[in-house]
Amino acid sequence: MDAVGEVFVADTGRQEILRVDSAGEAMVIAGISSTPGFSGDGGAAESALLNFPWDVAIGPGGLLYVADLENDRVRLLTPQTAQPAPFATISVLNAASLAPGPVAPGTLLAVRGTGIPAADAPDTVILINSIPVPILAMDDTQIQVQAPFTLATPDDAQIVIVHQGNIAAMVNVHTAVAAPALFPIDPKAVSVAPRAQVSLFGTGLGLGDLPVTATIGGVDANVSLDPFPGYVGLFRIDLSVPPAATPGIASVVVTVGGVASQAGVNITILAQ
Repeated sequence: MDAVGEVFVADTGRQEILRVDSAGEAMVIAGISSTPGFSGDGGAAESALLNFPWDVAIGPGGLLYVADLENDRVRLLTPQTAQPAPFATISVLNAASLAPGPVAPGTLLAVRGTGIPAADAPDTVILINSIPVPILAMDDTQIQVQAPFTLATPDDAQIVIVHQGNIAAMVNVHTAVAAPALFPIDPKAVSVAPRAQVSLFGTGLGLGDLPVTATIGGVDANVSLDPFPGYVGLFRIDLSVPPAATPGIASVVVTVGGVASQAGVNITILAQ
């Protein structure tokens, strides 16, 4: 039973999951009657095949978990809502550049326009391609999450926001093997001489198996990167300022798998 008194039933013999509302009306919300099988993940629950659904449990945000016995699986059932989802209000941004664009495996994302207050974080769940992802930070304007590393490319990904047991919004985003972005810095606070080392931070670098290059002020620079310990989805990018770099404000661009980071990230190069 959920918080509003609806009862969910795993009907093992009929291979279905039922919902009984407060008026006693029952409806099938998952599975096809008397048809065992294993299919339909990521699609309409009513078209999915179950094989001996044994039990059902209500998780955070109203998500339903089904013990699909003969398939040796716990299946995730996303609740539905009769209200239309406000697709147009949702924006999914790279958390570093705060710009829209494709999503790469492991990217930190800022989801804006949900209208969900931060106080409702315990009753909010975000799924990316049916995978629940943890909320890393949330305020009244945005929710920060990390795209799963299992994100399939080049297919689009579906992001579903569940609030208090109902789907509050859905949006599809393009995916890519890499979508690098650097966190902005104050160039006056990062002043370095040629041949010195400088460290920046970014996200969207993919699985870490793609070629990486960098330029500082348009000049090739040696670069290395590593996941930053203790910070989910964050990479530390270490660069060596090239000796030929011109003193003054210089742009930093990191390219991963042929995809360049955004413009506008600058450092100050000191005269030798």
